[in-house]
Amino acid sequence: MPDGGSYIIEAGPSQSSQISADDLIPIETVLAKTGLSISTVYLWMSQGRFPLGVRLSGRCVRWVRGEVDAWNRGRTAARIDLRAPPASPPPAAAATRRGRGRPRKA
Repeated sequence: MPDGGSYIIEAGPSQSSQISADDLIPIETVLAKTGLSISTVYLWMSQGRFPLGVRLSGRCVRWVRGEVDAWNRGRTAARIDLRAPPASPPPAAAATRRGRGRPRKA
């Protein structure tokens, strides 16, 4: 894990009065909610694609539950249909060749 990257918000007195301890979740909960890996969470945070963590101490980082939930809802709303398109009938076979391999003797 990165140690003090610029994509972690330092928790100050003004923030602690706005966010309760129940609203902050550890990385394990973030991973369970999102299905992402730790490295992906930190990479996407650095790219601005995931909510920033809140550094509570030198090695303690938590995420705001509402921000992670909102990110998940946005991801669900933006999903695409990955199902295969309906199968089309196979093209007509060539009249001169019957399949793979060598042509048959006449």
